[in-house]
Amino acid sequence: IEGAISMALKYRDTYEADKALLRIKGYWNRTLRTIQVKTPDESMNILANGWLLYQTISCRIWARSAFYQSGGAYGFRDQLQDVMAAAYVSPEITKKQILNCCAHQFLEGDVQHWWHP
Repeated sequence: IEGAISMALKYRDTYEADKALLRIKGYWNRTLRTIQVKTPDESMNILANGWLLYQTISCRIWARSAFYQSGGAYGFRDQLQDVMAAAYVSPEITKKQILNCCAHQFLEGDVQHWWHP
């Protein structure tokens, strides 16, 4: 609660809110423009050059949610599959996710298939 109150107080200042918005726009522009593809289909270009990677990082990796799974749990296999989309554009996100999953693998090689943070 204290963190939420602190953020609310900070960002009610429009100058601070504008600075934060510029930072996050810059982050997404850099991240989503790292790899670009060009196809004859403009709809495919929009999906491949932004939307799919944005959804993977923001929804699957950070929010641990999807259309078919909204419980907020980490799924061992799902998270590793999903983070592969970020391997070239954000190696630090990929590394963090791999290490997070490794913490849920047992000495015998089996894994905890899903867990809540």
